Amino acid sequence: MGNCQAVDAAVLVIQHPDGKLEKMYWSVSASEVMRKNPDHYVTLIMPVPESPDESNSEPQAIKSTHVKLLRSSDSLCLGSSYRLVSSKEVLNVLRAKKSARMSNRQVSPALITENDTGKQDSDLFAGVAEKTTTEDIFKVTGKRSRPPAKKPSMRRSKSWHPSLKTISEISSQ
Repeated sequence: MGNCQAVDAAVLVIQHPDGKLEKMYWSVSASEVMRKNPDHYVTLIMPVPESPDESNSEPQAIKSTHVKLLRSSDSLCLGSSYRLVSSKEVLNVLRAKKSARMSNRQVSPALITENDTGKQDSDLFAGVAEKTTTEDIFKVTGKRSRPPAKKPSMRRSKSWHPSLKTISEISSQ
């Protein structure tokens, strides 16, 4: 009697590549988990909701899931499931996505444009799939940065400067 299932909701589960499940009863940062498991990244497992016609009273195994790659600064929350993914798998997925993007760019003639120098955009991005960094890995999470401003007037100043040169000008009056 009581809240015997409450303990299961207050646990975070980390699934290792070899199938081992690690349960933790406290919140932990992704960097700690990555430090304990070198050459691995932490991903959040998000189950795909069932369609209404498939839902019945019998519990079934989750057929498909979405996976979100976490940054080292993220914290793992209680009640969620996480999976460790090797860095080789992450790099292979990134290369596959970039090559698919490149093939889409090369197939569609509307996307290929001429630059001022005469080179095509597809030529400029020719070696991108080979050069993957941790910054590229974090771009998978969906957070995209803004493209740089093209006009100098649109760029932000690097530091704030006061409009008055010195404060002594004000006190001398």
